[in-house]
Parts: sequence; structure tokens; C-alpha cells
Amino acid sequence: MAKPKLSFYIAAAIALVVAGAVIVSKFSSKAFEKLLAQGEKHILAHDYGQALAHFLKAAEIKPTATEGYIGAAEAYVGLGQADDAIGLLKQGLGRTSGEGIAQMLNRLQERGEAPANQDFTAEAAKPTTVQYEPETDSRLQQAESVRPVEFVHSVRSVQFVEPEPQITATEAQTETAEEIPAVKITETTPAAQITETAPAAPVEQIEPEIPNTVEFTCGNSTGNVSNGGFIAKGGDWIYYQNSADNNNLYKSRVDSTEKMPLNNEKTYYISVLDDWVYYSNFDDGWKIYRIRTDSTQKSRVNNDDSHDVNAAGGWIYYSNRSDGWHLYKIRTDGSQRTQLNSDRSDYVNVSGDWIYYQNLGDNNSIYKIRTDGSDKMKINDDISYYINVVDDWIYYSNMSDHKFLYKIRTDGTQKTQLNNTATYEINVSDGWIYYHDAGDNGYLYKIRTDGNQKTLLKSEYCKYINIAGDWIYYDGSKSTDAYELYRIRSDGTEWQRVE
Repeated sequence: MAKPKLSFYIAAAIALVVAGAVIVSKFSSKAFEKLLAQGEKHILAHDYGQALAHFLKAAEIKPTATEGYIGAAEAYVGLGQADDAIGLLKQGLGRTSGEGIAQMLNRLQERGEAPANQDFTAEAAKPTTVQYEPETDSRLQQAESVRPVEFVHSVRSVQFVEPEPQITATEAQTETAEEIPAVKITETTPAAQITETAPAAPVEQIEPEIPNTVEFTCGNSTGNVSNGGFIAKGGDWIYYQNSADNNNLYKSRVDSTEKMPLNNEKTYYISVLDDWVYYSNFDDGWKIYRIRTDSTQKSRVNNDDSHDVNAAGGWIYYSNRSDGWHLYKIRTDGSQRTQLNSDRSDYVNVSGDWIYYQNLGDNNSIYKIRTDGSDKMKINDDISYYINVVDDWIYYSNMSDHKFLYKIRTDGTQKTQLNNTATYEINVSDGWIYYHDAGDNGYLYKIRTDGNQKTLLKSEYCKYINIAGDWIYYDGSKSTDAYELYRIRSDGTEWQRVE
């Protein structure tokens, strides 16, 4: 009898071990997916230091999966650390199937950032032991030292706190708005030669595009696009990323009635033109898609990793991260894909026949270029984030001066300081600037475009500020594990959760 009893206990023990392994596996998979999602959110917010920590932790949890390596490499590229990106990708080749990693290495090689004539395949790579220690990794410390964002998040034991900026003697000379001299345009170099390639093959046949009657009607505001484009207004409808349903695209009336889903994909950079909604599809590698406002005729427009997507005047302008973050445009029907510059371009704003952007290759300063790729000009010398172009002014967070709020004319003159607090998530609308006040717990504030009437709207942490009509939308989650969309009237009343 003893033998069967012993067998029973052995079987039970094995069952418990197997069950435990399944639970751990499910937990690891859930944590891995969550880290990837949060890493992508930080990439979207241009918070590359935090993105790097999340992707490295994901690679630690699943060292045989490619996604963590590719995401971390993209964060390194965003930080201007291409050598670190290449080194990490090579390590990934030795531990994974290599799917996607070799392609990214080849792109870096084409741009001259990886050794030429090297075989970037999983078979060519030797297995390498990778140690990820985010809390002590010198690469993360280096990344953090140039991080523009002050948000404090944690990845298990990792917590980043931004160091105080180092102010040079030149920067210290600028103390008040009245003392700031006008900025002289220092460069009028023509843009790189425009080249065209064949348009991406659409998922389904796209009918010929009907030109807009107004040449530069924009599908969303520059402020919304700079903050991820989660919200866009079209007529009496609001189109939005629904945080309560996997960040899928929804629409509803302005009063939140008649809510309906439009797709089953994580949706960013929403633009609405005529009867079409254009967006970047996170679930398909950030490729641009379009769909009718009644949820029919969904089609893919391109095959590029597309960020800062601006639909305007029959064209879609975007930063192409499949090609060195260069500026591209493509027709709304998927034709005439065209490269406009050779700069690493971020915070893309389309206004009239000009495109304004942060040039990551020139100290993150502001440049502009015509929509046909000509007349490239440098606007300022500041490290400039959260760029908003409204009328003849450019509003931005000046990382060269304590992250204070500044504005400058689109011709590079009349640079003016507007406040004395660290200012993020800028969105300008109807004579007001709405922003995350990092000097006051990240609360939601507004201030006049002349720097007067600073007003607290909500004593709650906010990020990704978007505006539609008289409503201010924002993500109110301080945790990296959630995204919670709220809205409040521009006068600070009627605060409510959006679902």
C-alpha cells in the first residue's frame, strides 16, 4: 500500500510544480506585455530614458523575444546613442530568432551607423550572455542625464529622477523676457534632394482621393499631435483613443452620447479630414491607416513606422522612424510617398505651407522647411520640446533654460520667456496655453499666450494634454500600469472620466 501512496504524493507534487510554472509563465507574459506597452507610451512621449528602462526590463523577463531589444534600440537612437543601439541589437541576435533585429541593424548600416558588409543574421551571431541591471547600468545613467521629461515612474526597482540642469554662463545671461534678444536665423541651407519611392501596397483597394477644397485644412491641431493625437474633433463628433477599451478608436458626440467603436487597434495620432479618419496603428508597427467615419473601408496607407502624423491638404506628413526619423509625406490615398529632409525630425508641426520640427541632430533645436522640401531654415539654438505652432508663433519648453515656457516668432525673432516653472505637455488653443506644471506636482494649468493670468485648472497629475472644442482631455494616471482618459472644461469645471 505504501507504494501507491508514495506515487500519489509524487504525482501531486508534480502537478503543483507544473501549475506553479504555468502561473509564473502567465505572470511573466503579462508583465512582459505591460512593459512593452509602457515603453511604447514613453517613446510616444519622447521620454526615451524611461522607454529604455521598460524595454530593457522586458528583455530581461523574456530574453528570447525580439521586442524588448528592438524597443530599447529605438530608445537608444532617440537618445542619440546609436552605438549602444547597435551593441544591444547584436546581443539580441545571439539570443533570439533575430526577426526584426537584423532589419533594424541593416537600416542603421544604411545610415552609416553600423559597420558595412557585416552579416546581421541570427545564424551569424554567437550566443551572448546579456546582463540587464537597470538600477546600475551606466547606459541608463547616461540616458537619464539627457532626459527631457521629469515624470517619475518605476520599473520594479528602477526609479528615475531627473537631475538639475547644468546652466552655462551663456544661458545665465538670459534672465527676463525683456532681456532676451531676438534670435537670428543662422542657416538657410536648402533641404536634401527630394526622392520618391513606390507607395506602399494598401490592404485593400483605395478609391482616388477627392482633393480638399481648402488647400491646408488640417485634420488635427498641432498641440494635439505633439501630445500623441489621442483626440480629434470632426464636426459634431469627437474621435478618441478609448483607454477603457485597449486604446481602440472610438467616436462620440461632444456630449458623450452615441458612442461607438471604429476599430480594434491601438490608435495614435488621429486626424479627421472630410469623411476619413487617419491614424497610426500601434498594433501594425505604427503604420498609417485610414477608415471612414462610419467605420467602413479601413485601409493601410503606408508601410513605415510613422510618428507625429499630420494630415493636411490632401497629404499626410510624418516622422519616418523606419528611415532615420526623416520627414516624409504621402498622399492620403497612399501614393507619392516622398522624403522631405535628412534630419532626425521630431515634434512635427504642419502650419500653412511650412513644416516645423525639432532637429534631433542639431541639439534638439527648432527648424522649419516648406512642405515641398525646400527652404530649410534654423529658428533657434535652444533645446526645444513640446513644440506648438499657432499663427505666427512657436511655443515650446526650453530645456536650455530650466524647461521654462517660451515663444518665438516663426521667422526666429522676438524670443520671449513666458513663465518661471518647468513646463511640459504644452497645448495652445484660443489664446491660452495649457500645460503640465512640473513645479507643482504635474498639475493642469493654463496661462495666456502673453504670459499673464496663470490659472490652476485641476489639482491632479496630467499628461498627453489634448483639446477639442471647450474640453481639455488628458491622461490622469501617474502609474505606468494604466492609462486613464479624463476631460475638464477649459474653465476648470465639469471634470469627468472618458470611456
